[in-house]
Amino acid sequence: MKNLLLILAFVASMLAVKAQENKPTFGETVIWVESKYQSLSPDNWYIRVLDDGIYYTCDNNCSVQEQKGWKYVTDVTYYKTDKGEYAIRVPSGQGFSEHFSTGEPIQSAHTCLTFYVKKNTSEMDVQKLIKALKHIATLKGAKLIDDNLFGN
Repeated sequence: MKNLLLILAFVASMLAVKAQENKPTFGETVIWVESKYQSLSPDNWYIRVLDDGIYYTCDNNCSVQEQKGWKYVTDVTYYKTDKGEYAIRVPSGQGFSEHFSTGEPIQSAHTCLTFYVKKNTSEMDVQKLIKALKHIATLKGAKLIDDNLFGN
């Protein structure tokens, strides 16, 4: 009887630990990121989060950027531009750009996807978006650089 109680207590504690680790799935996070970015994006720009990367473009296809391979993402960061808007950077080493401003596609390789949010966006909203993008990258196998590498 005592062993049975111990086993039940052990199983109950394992279920409690598992319940505390309940994080959003890839699909749930993708839906949140895409809808959140839609509310923060400059006019006519959007992102699509895919299984194998992230796609950034505008409605009239003036420019397309794509990052391939979430597992190559090393970090997701942000900075404030000279214009006062936040820019979010996703470095991975596996991307390309196409610009259609001349009518002909101009392709170029790049190592970092950069996309922007509206000027009046709060820093807290940007940080939430970055946290979600890092979660996606981690779920897809990325080994992100630890912000607090030396524990200071």
